[in-house]
Amino acid sequence: MAQGKFISDSVLIGDEVQFVLTANVRPQSVVVFPDSGANFGDFVFKSLRWFPQRSLDDSSSLDSMVYTLACFADSGFVYLSMPLTEILPNGDSVLHFPASDSVFLHSKMPPQAADEQLEFMPLAHEINYPYIVGGVFLSLLLVIGLNLLLGKPIQRYWQLFLLARRYAAYQNSFKKLNANLLVSGNSSDMERLLNLWKNFMQRITSQPYSTYTTKDIASLETPESLIQSLSAVDKWVYGGIEPAEKPGILAELKQFSLKAYANKRRSIKNERKSV
Repeated sequence: MAQGKFISDSVLIGDEVQFVLTANVRPQSVVVFPDSGANFGDFVFKSLRWFPQRSLDDSSSLDSMVYTLACFADSGFVYLSMPLTEILPNGDSVLHFPASDSVFLHSKMPPQAADEQLEFMPLAHEINYPYIVGGVFLSLLLVIGLNLLLGKPIQRYWQLFLLARRYAAYQNSFKKLNANLLVSGNSSDMERLLNLWKNFMQRITSQPYSTYTTKDIASLETPESLIQSLSAVDKWVYGGIEPAEKPGILAELKQFSLKAYANKRRSIKNERKSV
């Protein structure tokens, strides 16, 4: 005698369910159960587990196999019957056809939900960081490519911006010291102004003006009027001899630094022509 039965009465569509196939046969008989290649009807085979033959008494023994299945059919009752073969001790075989058993398939959604109008749930906006990073990276590559193609205008604009800021800071400091000198004639203020002028010239021309003496500056094909003004400044700072034409001397230093600034701006702007 053979019997097939589902362990559960109902199961969700697509979930696993176990089907137990048992055979009560003669002790010396061998039972051949369906394997994974058998026809399981509407069910999909997942796995199986065989339990060794167990003697019930002198006239019978029990063989069993547990199948793990799944079904994706429409909801409702689904039936299954699996035949098995008994091989008798004398070599003959008997085919057993157990009665079919059923399991009820259902879904989580209640049946009436299909007839209702579903409302969409608003979702929070999420930032797609990979696309943002990729877009920024591509933009940077485009900017860099255009910058190289056009002769590095970004670098030139940045250099001009920094140059203008340095000159504005220099002008403010020069103006304050110049006002003090015209009123007091203090040689220490003149020394600070001279150092200010030399440091600015050094940054503009990339020549070590801060270490240059008046004689060194004269060797740079500097105008005679500037050399005369610097000589008067040396006498003022180191000899205490205040010149009579202070405004003219200070104006000469200021005018020369302005020309150096203008030449530097012109040099940066003309870099594109030499590329």
